[in-house]
This record gives sequence, structure tokens and C-alpha cells, in this order.
Amino acid sequence: MKRIHFLFFTFLAMASCQKQAPDNTGRISSGLQPGEVKIMSFNIRGYTNEDDVRNMWAMRAGAVRDMFYDQKASVIGLQECSDGTEWPYVSGVMTPKGYACLASDDPQNSILYLEDELEAIETGVFWQSDTPDKVSECWDGYPRIVRWAVFRIKANGAKFFYVDTHLGLTPESRIKAMPLIQRRISTYNTENLPVVFTADCNTAAEDSIFDIWKNSMVNVRDV
Repeated sequence: MKRIHFLFFTFLAMASCQKQAPDNTGRISSGLQPGEVKIMSFNIRGYTNEDDVRNMWAMRAGAVRDMFYDQKASVIGLQECSDGTEWPYVSGVMTPKGYACLASDDPQNSILYLEDELEAIETGVFWQSDTPDKVSECWDGYPRIVRWAVFRIKANGAKFFYVDTHLGLTPESRIKAMPLIQRRISTYNTENLPVVFTADCNTAAEDSIFDIWKNSMVNVRDV
């Protein structure tokens, strides 16, 4: 059987939800068929104190919460989640709904998952840098973490390998990061599980940095 790997490209996103009151009671269930998963990637946009109050976190927090409640994703990969403001709020409203959190070392790239439906068997982090095994800056001058996890679907025992990150602002940083991420996936994904990669890639899907992935992965926007 041919193994299909999934490649997600994500960018700074705007989202709108249906104008209905979210279900704020009880634990969330994805409502999917046994063995199915729904994966969401979202750049939450870093906390700011800007003049345009519409973009301040205080004005966005409730909408983000309602979107998560509405979408009922099995896994949510976040980018730009500030540790002092956004992450405490997000984790605080999501854990009572049945989501477990993976956010050690740096919550900027954190993962939420429905613990009634998934089990995180193994997890880890590394950094986009020349010293990926220790806290360090990416080639664009920002600390950029790569978070990964092996998930088991409780309904049928199937497993998949999940990666979430935020690529750099400069072409050089992205060119260096992609082979590093690919090598680390090969190292950690010892069972050759299906791979799901989500990120704010800071570039378009046509960028040549993705060429090395195309033999084993597909862009879900294309299929």
C-alpha cells in the first residue's frame, strides 16, 4: 500500500466563524469517524500593544476561543503564541474542553490535542539553527522551535508523526531549515509513520525550498 504523507502550508490567517453561540459545556469531541483526524494550523499572531485596537489580543481572544470550539480539531498546531498572555489564556480555555497541551521550552509553537481521541506517545523539540539540540537563534535572528509528536489514534491504534513550526523571515533561513527538519523527521520517525507537517512557512507554496519534500509529501491544498 502506498503511504501518503501530508504537507500543510499555512500563513498568517484570518478566520470567521458562524454567528452562533459556541458550546461552552462539556468536553469537545471531533465527531469524526473512528480512525479519522482533523488537524488545524493557526498563527495566533503575537501579543501586541498597537494603536489599532482591533488587532490587540484583548479584542481577539474571545473570537479565537470560539473558533477553536467551533472547529473541534483533533490537533491544533499554533504559531506565535506568546508565553505571558496568549498561551495562558488558550491553555486555560482549552484544557477544560478536553485538550491536552504540548508547550514545554517555548509555547510559540505549541500543540493542543483531544486527549479522549489521541495519545501522545512520544514528543520532542529542536531549534532551527546550527545547534538544534539547544536553545538557540535561527539564521534570521529569532529563536524558532520545531515541535514534534507521535500520536496514536485511540479508536483504532493507528499512529502518525506530527510536526509544527514557524519558518524564518529570510530566504537563507528557510533554505537551511527545511533540510534540517527533513533529517530530524527521518531520525525521530523510526516507524516510518505517515507525517503531517504544519507551519507558518513565511513563503508561497511554489518556493523551491519545498522541492526536497515532494517525493514523499503532498501539499493538501493541491489535493
